[in-house]
This record gives sequence, C-alpha cells and structure tokens, in this order.
Amino acid sequence: MRGMDRDLLRDPGRTVASGNGRHSNMACSTCTTGLNHCHGTLIVHGDGLAECTDGQCADLDRARHALTIGCDEVAGGCGCAEPAASPLRHAS
Repeated sequence: MRGMDRDLLRDPGRTVASGNGRHSNMACSTCTTGLNHCHGTLIVHGDGLAECTDGQCADLDRARHALTIGCDEVAGGCGCAEPAASPLRHAS
C-alpha cells in the first residue's frame, strides 16, 4: 500500500510516532463505537463476486466496507475485466 502503514491498518488503536517526534493514539472511530466493519477494501468483480484486501475479513457485505471498488480499478487490472477474445476467422 502506497503511503499507508500496514501495521496501522491491522491494529488501528496502536500508538504511533508522528514526524515531529510526538506520539499520538490513532484509533478508528468506527472501532471505538463497536460497529461491525472491516478496514479492508472490497473489490467487486464483473460477475458480482467480491473479495477483500483484509485476509481476515469474515463478511463481504458492502455495508461493512468504507471503500468498495471495481476490479478494473485495481493496479494491473483483473482478468475478469478483460473482454473475451473472439475467435479468429480466416478468409477462404
């Protein structure tokens, strides 16, 4: 993940050092309220199936994910987003 700390995503309530040397407690506001949610990104494929970037995600409901994207938006793309190849025809 570019610009993000993977450990912070796994443990959103941990204390981290800021650039100025001070420590702050970075807590997810949804975690502190106890709402059922996921910190991963939900990726939805063209056929409607979904997967989450959080390997421990137990429920792929869109309501649990703050960020939902189509698989065509993933860097490098997704094979299911590519159009099916048409058969080649030869002139006779």
